[in-house]
Amino acid sequence: MLRFSVFFLFLLSLSACSLMSKRECASADWSSIGLNDALSGFPSGLFAERASACASHHVAADEEAYRRGYSVGLIKYCTPASGLASGRNGVLYQKTCPKNEEPLFLKAYEAGSKEREARQALERAQARVDELTQALEQETDSGRRKDLRYDLKQADRQLKAAEKEWNTAREASESFETSEES
Repeated sequence: MLRFSVFFLFLLSLSACSLMSKRECASADWSSIGLNDALSGFPSGLFAERASACASHHVAADEEAYRRGYSVGLIKYCTPASGLASGRNGVLYQKTCPKNEEPLFLKAYEAGSKEREARQALERAQARVDELTQALEQETDSGRRKDLRYDLKQADRQLKAAEKEWNTAREASESFETSEES
């Protein structure tokens, strides 16, 4: 058990070391680091990991500067536009937004996620139609061609449903884009 604990601590120290190099720690602009962490949607707890990495290099981290930058970054990150973009890009939301900003951010995030999922379903449906079309063009056996035509008809229906779903999701997302422009 003691070996496991020592090994775990060793791995933990390696992960902290890899977060920031000695050079990065020595020249760190902690306000900018906090700002960028918030703009990336990272939790504020990342500071502790960064500070630990720098402490292993005997460099002190400036928590006050980090928090100032992080606060500014949150104001910019916790918007419907950012939520929409994060959802569209499949970025995991890490519950970083303040409670008063979170509901609208999450609505936009969900709309972006649904749009991404609908787009992926549409792409899969289109790929299936393309695959069956190509197989039908190359098939010479009449029985197999009949089966492929049936499959293609089903895939075409799925494609149309996926297009409808994607259009609905896009319209919902666009409502967040237009509300930002107003």
